[in-house]
Amino acid sequence: MFSRRELIKLGLYGGSGGLLHLMRLKSGAYAWALDEDNRHKHKHGHEHDDDGRGGNGGPGGGPPPPPAFTSTLPIPPVKQKVDPSTLPGIAIYNDGVPTSYYELYELQAPVQLFGSGAPATMIWGFDGGTATPAGRTHLGPTFEANLNERVVLRIHNSLGPGINSIVHHHGAHVGSDWDGSALWSQQIHNGTFKDFVYPNDDDIGATHWYHDHDIDFTGHNVFMGLEGMFLLHDAEELALNLPGNPNDQPPAGEPPFDLPIVIQDRTFDANAQLVYNPFSAGGFIGYTYLVNGAIRPTARVANRKYRLRILNGSNARFYHLMLRTDTGVPIPFHIIGSDGGLYQSAVEVADGFQIAPAERVEVIVDFTGVPTGTRVFLNNCQIQTDGRKPSGIDTTFCSTGISQTPTAANGGVGSAMTFDVQFS
Repeated sequence: MFSRRELIKLGLYGGSGGLLHLMRLKSGAYAWALDEDNRHKHKHGHEHDDDGRGGNGGPGGGPPPPPAFTSTLPIPPVKQKVDPSTLPGIAIYNDGVPTSYYELYELQAPVQLFGSGAPATMIWGFDGGTATPAGRTHLGPTFEANLNERVVLRIHNSLGPGINSIVHHHGAHVGSDWDGSALWSQQIHNGTFKDFVYPNDDDIGATHWYHDHDIDFTGHNVFMGLEGMFLLHDAEELALNLPGNPNDQPPAGEPPFDLPIVIQDRTFDANAQLVYNPFSAGGFIGYTYLVNGAIRPTARVANRKYRLRILNGSNARFYHLMLRTDTGVPIPFHIIGSDGGLYQSAVEVADGFQIAPAERVEVIVDFTGVPTGTRVFLNNCQIQTDGRKPSGIDTTFCSTGISQTPTAANGGVGSAMTFDVQFS
């Protein structure tokens, strides 16, 4: 928490009257600037500022979200390689190690989250977010590499004057020059670029992710959208014939059978802009759920097995995830891996699992016996109104609930998305 002196330096101190007032950050997001004398009343951020429409909070409350489960789940595209000759000054490796080259831009960009009648939300995104058939998402493109395939990546910071960035490849074995530690020396200043070298010489393939890690601003910058998936494959994984392997591809236009699922909680103002509280030392949480950058979307799936790579991309919220059909039938998860890669054997959990911020859980979900036309809800049963920690499981909703809107009043318990079983 900032001291009174630091607040004065920042021009945010409102006098001795215990004022809480709004300011705009460089991102365009609103933030609460609070008087030190009153900060104890707001130390948990905005969790009691429910506006009655899902806890969007912010000045005037967020706009009404689109009807739940009507938007299509976006699937961030796989990042394509570039010819290193298009990257002046890039290190060229001729040591026999397979090497792939990429170029990425950090940009501000508008994304339509609340429907065509609402203002676009200004986000910060890798490549300005990515275009998908379902619409633009703030998530960056997905990187895919094989074990011991070197990746050389040039990242440009084009976020705007005075905005710095640090990029961290979360989960990977990376040299200190490219690790993205929260150090001044790691910053990419606006208008400049930095070249990263990822050896991908880990012991095992796994589901990684990449995100901003700027010193003192990691929470805000990730909240604005600077994150994406990085999938590291190995020969053993490919030999397992898991859903979505190279020989197991969906019909044209259908979601992949190896499906990334990034869950986030966010808060918006009346103009559909993101609202973040940098003074929330206890951890910032929201009550509007986004999956892959869409508000409570739906994914069209087949009567078959799917591999879900689930990432908790939220700043402070924990989730306890369960699957339940629209007739109340629970569908188990078969957990096959975590942050460190695949397990030796799958673990079946009928009552769901908890996932913490930045954690990844890989599961197999079998829709084979689910009748066509069934809607399956991905539900969060974890109660959390305090960014510092969750406060228990809503056992009633876990046991009997089918669908519910997450709000501040119910602690964020509710449905994040659906899987609609539509074809065989």
